[in-house]
Amino acid sequence: MGNNKKKRKSEVNSVGFFTKIKNSLLVRKYALIVLQSLFATLIGVCFFSYRASGVLYINDASAEVTSEIPSLEQLRGDYYESEIFKKNFLHATENLISYVYFRDEFETKGEYDPEKTIDLTDYISESDADKFDYSVLYNIADMVRWGQGGIETKYRTFSTIEEYYDYFEYGSTLTGTDIDKLMYASPGKVYMLNCLGDRYVSTEGYTLGHYASNEETYDILLNAFITAAETLYHDHTLYLSYKENYDTEKTNMRYAYTGGSGSFKTFYTNVDGITDKSSPEKKRDTFKGMGKYLYYSQKSLDFLNNTPLEYGEIKDYINSRFIDFKSDAEFWIALDTEFPVDDVFASNYRAFKNTAAYIPWLVLVGALSLIGFVGLFFGIILNEKKRYETEDHEKSLTDFDRLPIEVSLLFFILMVFILIISETMLVWNLSIFMSDTSFNLPSIMLLFVDMIILLSFFYGYVKRVIYKNFWEQSITSLIAPFFKRYYDRMKKRWWFFYDDSNIIVRTWVTYLLFLVFNAFWALMLFFSNHPIISFIVLFVLDMAVGFLMSERNRQRRDIVAGIHKINNGDYDYQIELKKMHGENLALADAVNDIGRGIKDAVDISIKDEKLKASLITNVSHDIKTPLTSIINYVDLLKRENIDDEKVKKYIAVLDEKSQRLKTLTFDLVEASKISSGNITMEFARLNFIELISQSMGEFEEKFAERGLTVVTDIPKTPVFIMADPGRLWRVIENLFNNIFKYALENTRVYLDLTLDTDNNVTMSVKNISKQQLNIPAEELTERFIRGDVSRSTEGSGLGLSIAKNLTILQNGEFNIFLEGDLFKVSITFPTVE
Repeated sequence: MGNNKKKRKSEVNSVGFFTKIKNSLLVRKYALIVLQSLFATLIGVCFFSYRASGVLYINDASAEVTSEIPSLEQLRGDYYESEIFKKNFLHATENLISYVYFRDEFETKGEYDPEKTIDLTDYISESDADKFDYSVLYNIADMVRWGQGGIETKYRTFSTIEEYYDYFEYGSTLTGTDIDKLMYASPGKVYMLNCLGDRYVSTEGYTLGHYASNEETYDILLNAFITAAETLYHDHTLYLSYKENYDTEKTNMRYAYTGGSGSFKTFYTNVDGITDKSSPEKKRDTFKGMGKYLYYSQKSLDFLNNTPLEYGEIKDYINSRFIDFKSDAEFWIALDTEFPVDDVFASNYRAFKNTAAYIPWLVLVGALSLIGFVGLFFGIILNEKKRYETEDHEKSLTDFDRLPIEVSLLFFILMVFILIISETMLVWNLSIFMSDTSFNLPSIMLLFVDMIILLSFFYGYVKRVIYKNFWEQSITSLIAPFFKRYYDRMKKRWWFFYDDSNIIVRTWVTYLLFLVFNAFWALMLFFSNHPIISFIVLFVLDMAVGFLMSERNRQRRDIVAGIHKINNGDYDYQIELKKMHGENLALADAVNDIGRGIKDAVDISIKDEKLKASLITNVSHDIKTPLTSIINYVDLLKRENIDDEKVKKYIAVLDEKSQRLKTLTFDLVEASKISSGNITMEFARLNFIELISQSMGEFEEKFAERGLTVVTDIPKTPVFIMADPGRLWRVIENLFNNIFKYALENTRVYLDLTLDTDNNVTMSVKNISKQQLNIPAEELTERFIRGDVSRSTEGSGLGLSIAKNLTILQNGEFNIFLEGDLFKVSITFPTVE
C-alpha cells in the first residue's frame, strides 16, 4: 500500500518535472522570439532612419527631382568635396548657362520681349539655306503660343493653274509646262497641297505661301516653321522655370554673364551691387567671397573654380551653348555658402551633416541588433532541439503543428494578406490625422507586431523540420506514392527505350518530337485564347529538354574527368555508373575497364621491376662473396715469387677479369638501388667548377695514356649548386671513364661550362668516338646498352645510365647528342647564391 502511494507520488513528481521543463522552454522560446523581433525592428528603424536622413536631392529644373544616399566614405569627408555636391553644382551650372542662352533668346535689355522676332530661315538646314536670300520673320510670343497648341495643317485644293500660281507669291518659278505635267495630266484634275492655316501670319501679315516660290521651298519653310514653334515652346518653358528657380529669393546660386562688346554688350546677373559697369576685380572679389565659384571666359579661355568640377566634365556643354553667345562672353557662377535661402544646397548641406552625425550610431545599433538577431536565430533553434530531446515528441506538438503543411501554408498566406490590408488601411487613416514625426511610433509598433507574427510562423515550420513532421500527414505525402509509382514506371520505360535504341534513331526521333511539340505549342501561343497556358507548356518543355541536355553533358564531363584522373596515374579511379544512360553508360564502363586494365598492367610491371631489382641485388650479393675470395687469392699469388712467365700471365688475366667483374657487380648494385628508389641523397652547397677541376686532375694521366687532349672553356669565378658531392662525383667519373674507354686515340676532348639567363649552369663534354655510333642517342642511357655493338671493350653498359639517373635525382638534366662520330653529353643544374 505504501509502495503504491510512493510510486504514484513519484509519477506525479515526474510529470510535474517534465511539465515545468516544457513550460520553461516554451516560455523561453517566445521570450526569445519577442526579443528577436525587437532586434529586427531596430534593424528596420536604423535602415529607414539612414534612408530618411541621408536623402540628398539633385535639383534640375528640366527634370524631376532625383534622390541619392551618400556613401559612408563620402560622409567621412567634406560636403563640398562629395559627389552629391558635385552633381548639384554641375546641374545648377548647366541650368544657369542654359538660362542665359534663353534670356538672350527671349529678352531685350534684360526684360521678356514678346514682340521679339525670329527669322524662320535660321531653322533651315545648311543644304537648303542657299534657296533663301531673304528673311521670314515671326513674333516669338506667337510662335510659343502656336507651339504649345500644336501646329495645324490642312489640305488646300487648286483647280486652276492661276490659283496654284497665285498661292506662291514670292517670285514663283513655275512654268506652264511644269504645271501641266503636275496637275493636268487629264482634264478637270484637282491638285491638293498640305498647307498651314491662314491664322499663322508673319510680322508682315503674310501667310507662309507668300514666302515660297514653289512647292519645294514651301515644304522647306513648313518644316522649319514646325521645328521653330516646337523648339521655342520647349525653350520658353525652361526659360520660365529657370527664371523662377534662379531668382535671388529662391536659390543660393549667383551668376553674372557679360556678352558682346561696346553698345551691344549684354549683361545678366542676380547679384545685388554688380552691374555691367562693375570692374573685373569687383566681380572677382564678389564671387570668390561667396564660397564656391566658377569662372569661364570665351575670349581668354580662362577657367577658374574651387569646386570638384573640372573643365573636361562640362566643356562640351559650355562650348555647345557659347557657340550661340558673343565671342567675348564671360561667365561667373558661385554658391553662397552662407545659405541665406533654404534651397536644395542648404537642405542637402543640413542632411549631409545630420547624416554624418547620426550614421555612426545607426550603424552601431544596426550592427549590434543584427548580431543579436543572428545569435537568437541559432539560440531559438538550439532551444527547439533541446525540447525535442527532453520531451515526448507527440505531446510537444500542438494541433496547429499537426495540420497538413499545405493547410498551414494557406493559413499563413491568408494571415499575411489580412495583415497587409488591415495595416494599409490603418496607416492611411493615421497619416491623415498625425504628423510625420508622431506617425513614426505607430509604424514602429506595427513593424514589431509583424515581426513577432512572422517569426512565430517561421519557427513553427522549423519545429516541424526538427520534429520530422514537415511532410507527415500532408496532402502531398498522401498522393506522392501514387505519382512516384507512375513516375518510376514511366522513367523505366523511357530509359529502356533511351538505353537500348540506336543512337542515330534515338537522336533524330527525340529531336523531331521536340520540334513537333514546339511547333504545335508555338502556334497555340499565337492563335489560342489562352496564350499563358501555351507559354507555360513551352517553357516547361524547353526547360526539361535543357535539363536533359545538361545532364548528358554532366555525364560527359564526369567521363572526361575520369579519363584525366586515369591519365594522371589514378588507376584506381572508377566513374560512377548509377546515373549514366545510353552511350554515356557504355563509354563510362569502357573507361573503367581501361582503368582497371592499366592498373593491372602497371601492377604487373611494378612487380616485375621489383623482382628484377631484387634478383640483381641478390645475385650481385651472392657473386660478391666468392669474387672477394678470388681477388684475395689472386693477390696472394701475385706476392709469390713465381718465375714461370706463363703462370704470371695467367695471374695477370685473372687479376684483370676479377677487377672488371668487381666493377660490374658494384654498378649492378648501384643501378638496382637507383631504379628501386633505395638511395639517399645528402645535398650540400658545392663549387661545381672546383669539382670538375679535381675530376680532370684525377683523369689527367689516364687521358694521357690514350693521347686525349682536354680543351676547356670554364669560367674562373665559382659557380655553386645544390647536389650530393659523392653522387655528383660519380656522375662526372662515369662520364670521364666513358671518354677514356670509347674516345678515339690522339684526339681532342672539349669541356665547356656555361651559364644561361635562367641561372642554370651546363657542363658539356664532346669527343670523337672510336666506334661507329649506329644507335639512337636516347638508347645509350638504357641499362646494358653500349656504343660498342661488338662488345669487345671492357665497359658494362651501365655507366651512362647510372650517370643520367643520379643527375635526375639531384634535380638536374642529362642529355646526349650524336652527330656522326661526334659524341656530346651535357648536364644542367640550377645555380644557388
